[in-house]
Amino acid sequence: MMSVQSDPAHGLPVKKGKAALALEKILQEANCALITFPIGFNMDLDDAVFSRSWHTGTQVRYLVRGQGRTDNQWRETAKPEGSALAYGPQWANSVAI
Repeated sequence: MMSVQSDPAHGLPVKKGKAALALEKILQEANCALITFPIGFNMDLDDAVFSRSWHTGTQVRYLVRGQGRTDNQWRETAKPEGSALAYGPQWANSVAI
């Protein structure tokens, strides 16, 4: 059974594990898919993506925003770390692709 908690930043209910289950369903049923999501917004989804081994042919890439007020350049990285994991007040600091 999924537990429900409140997302204080957005006032919406969060059903634990639901996003990870949806991702798994897409990967099982789709012949080809491009999936993106912001890191740090849904911790259950982040945990599912960071801690699993992927089906053959599935690739995961991460883009991380530059560090600093004026650095809005994005770079590819093996896995986001530190402040790149935090979802900012208005935008993501990293995305999974």
